[in-house]
Amino acid sequence: MLVTALTRSLGQFDDPVFRRLFLLGIVVSAAVLGGTLYAGWVFWPADYKSGYEWIDAGGYVAVSLLSIWFLFPAIAVTVMSLFADQICTAVERRHYPARVGTRPVGIPETVWASLKLMALMVLLNLLAFVPYMILLFSTGGLGTLALYLALNGFLLSREYYDLVIQRHAAGRAATAFRKRAGGSIFLGGVAIAGLFIVPIFNILAPILGAAVMTHIVQMLAEKDGGMPSAEA
Repeated sequence: MLVTALTRSLGQFDDPVFRRLFLLGIVVSAAVLGGTLYAGWVFWPADYKSGYEWIDAGGYVAVSLLSIWFLFPAIAVTVMSLFADQICTAVERRHYPARVGTRPVGIPETVWASLKLMALMVLLNLLAFVPYMILLFSTGGLGTLALYLALNGFLLSREYYDLVIQRHAAGRAATAFRKRAGGSIFLGGVAIAGLFIVPIFNILAPILGAAVMTHIVQMLAEKDGGMPSAEA
């Protein structure tokens, strides 16, 4: 299911909606990179010594790049979630024309949910910084990667699932559907989190995330006998 979702999502980049939002993703990426490097240059104390050669040698650049690794997924998902409805609609019209979501979703609802996700992702990744570092040196980085994928995969799976399902249903019906298919939805989130750490693909990740989760939810609905009802 996940491979099919990824393949179909990548195959839809001939869609004008995907291409337009990809260009927006490049702008967001450049803004995050430039803004973080500039903030590091302005606020980094010139005489600070951390005791870690890789930080002291690169100064603010090393710390800024590390900050981008933490912050970019949260910021990118927050911005691109405003356009996720367009991606979901494009996917459903091409692949699932009989089950195109029509439930209206307000912009304030989307913005509030996205801001909460961004705050949660930043907070939890900051809290996980020490475990990240411990695992980095004790497992050669594999433990850090596993923790990062598990933590952010869980958060992203919930966010992208909500973005997709709210076009079809809400309330108890949407929650019950997620519980029945929690494993597949979580794996989709892990795949999306993985895309954020691969160069080039991390620019595509917010778009691919919405598309992949749309495919997963639609395929799960087909196995489940249909989408949950549009219960408020």
